[in-house]
Amino acid sequence: MKRKDNSKPARKVLRNVDRTEKDPFLIPEEYSRIDPAQMEELQMPKDCVGYTIATSNATGIIVCFEVPEDTAMPFDSPESLVDILHGSMDDNQGIIEVRNGKCRNGGRFVYYIMKYMYGDGPVPTRTCGYQLNFNFEIGDKVFFISGSFDEAGMTGMRDSIGIELLAKAKEQAGEPVDMTEILEKDWFRDPYDPDYTKGFLMNRSEIAEFDSMFPEHPLSLTRQLVRYVTDNN
Repeated sequence: MKRKDNSKPARKVLRNVDRTEKDPFLIPEEYSRIDPAQMEELQMPKDCVGYTIATSNATGIIVCFEVPEDTAMPFDSPESLVDILHGSMDDNQGIIEVRNGKCRNGGRFVYYIMKYMYGDGPVPTRTCGYQLNFNFEIGDKVFFISGSFDEAGMTGMRDSIGIELLAKAKEQAGEPVDMTEILEKDWFRDPYDPDYTKGFLMNRSEIAEFDSMFPEHPLSLTRQLVRYVTDNN
């Protein structure tokens, strides 16, 4: 659940294979399957399946496997999951969203998306990524997806547009536009507790309404994966 430091996570060079084997559940076609032999080399859980995806603005890797129900996150209590995250995150992490519901087939799901920052330079030059932890039911089975989606290529466009739109909205409302004040008071906030100010908080550009404007952004890919899995399984 936690990254222990702010260094960039090392990723082993992964071998992809054709998706000729039956997937345990439906995954978007844009994802490439990791060679099952390499999953064994990486000492992944038995029957674990891995996938990768890359766009002009993101790289992602997910691993998927069946788990006992008693090890899953609380399907019916996302509030308790928020409390757990607030109590365990470090200064380089922040909650984006925690949600539960029902898949198309009627199975329950629960997930959280957490952002993280890594890099050794000053904060504005560090890289951002998004962690997905996601449990869902298919019949009497419970599955777990753990995914990591990192920025790639040109970064910062989503944030820049978000700040511009927020400043414009203030201007249209007749409020004074002070960029320093916007960044200090209006830009960052925890989505579940306005009094929680620790860490790398969610910013206004990370709301779901921005995903359609930036479909190749790592956060957009994260939400797209959740939506696809819950809609098609």
